[in-house]
Amino acid sequence: MRSFHYGFYRPIITKNKKKPIQRSFKDVFARPILLSVKKYALYFDGSNDYISFSNKIIPAGYKNIYFEISKASIPGVQNYIFTTEWDTPTNIGDGVRIDTSGKILWINRKGVVGDLRFSVQGNTNICDGEKHKIRLFWDGTTDADTVQIFVDDMLDATATADSVETLQGTHNMLIGQSGTPDDYLTATIYKILMSDKSGYVAKYFFHEGTGSIIYDISGNGYDGTITGATWIEA
Repeated sequence: MRSFHYGFYRPIITKNKKKPIQRSFKDVFARPILLSVKKYALYFDGSNDYISFSNKIIPAGYKNIYFEISKASIPGVQNYIFTTEWDTPTNIGDGVRIDTSGKILWINRKGVVGDLRFSVQGNTNICDGEKHKIRLFWDGTTDADTVQIFVDDMLDATATADSVETLQGTHNMLIGQSGTPDDYLTATIYKILMSDKSGYVAKYFFHEGTGSIIYDISGNGYDGTITGATWIEA
């Protein structure tokens, strides 16, 4: 038999015509209450603020890196976002920075002075105080234009790697500084995701809002230690 909905309860009509079972307003209409969750970010003030890790994290070869960042003004010196090459020509690995034109610059070193595997500079000035979504992608090959920078979901710049990469960077990853004491980041970071062909390598959503640890929720345990940077509401 059909059942009918009468506002606050739904009577169930049974074949033996027993008295309809009345459900209370609470039973019929109760729903989980979704509480608003505060969102947080980390602000780096350009003076000894950074996050250190005990792993290299950034994959060798194929890599897909996404992060959200805001920066108020064009820096007078390069601002490193993250790195495993520590701004040293004889090292290997990736370095991602905001250069003195306010654009993303991504380099990959292969350990030879004066010889980069690739270098690609974005075309968009992201230093306008707005939050920007940045994606860095390389398919790990030497095919043309497969090193790519996306800004706010739009392809912004491409380059071609001159060789493949089989090793991760020389150093453990740093966020907010270059590995040398002069190049610190002045910006706010909201999220960082890193993946290789197999899936996520690290996921940082900055949900903590307090404390000196940023937790990797990918399941790989690549947590970081925060020095100086300040939690803010996003």
